[in-house]
Amino acid sequence: MSSYNNLNSVSKTLASRIWNGVKDDKQIKTIIKSEKQIIHLSPKDAQTESAQVSVFLYNITELSSMRNQPQTTPNPSKSPLYLNLRYLITPLTLNVENDQIVLGKIMQLFSETPVLRG
Repeated sequence: MSSYNNLNSVSKTLASRIWNGVKDDKQIKTIIKSEKQIIHLSPKDAQTESAQVSVFLYNITELSSMRNQPQTTPNPSKSPLYLNLRYLITPLTLNVENDQIVLGKIMQLFSETPVLRG
């Protein structure tokens, strides 16, 4: 079911996937200690007194190739809106080496699970 909360749900799912993938990693856990350190602000707007990971939705476009798909909903006036959501995931740890370690781990997580549901 479509909802205006779906965009927020996607952002939360990404943050949750990142946290669940790093919380048991001994090296990353010394850098990112809490799920609250995964934020949804742009890297420019983030407060960086402590290490954070920014999961920022920076671009939304309609997936126009899906417009002419057969209707799957009983109400044709409420056809689904297919979107491409582009996120910028930026470690902000105040240390370039730690930024690269955290980013490498996140890239590994999404490589292992390229399709997310939630």
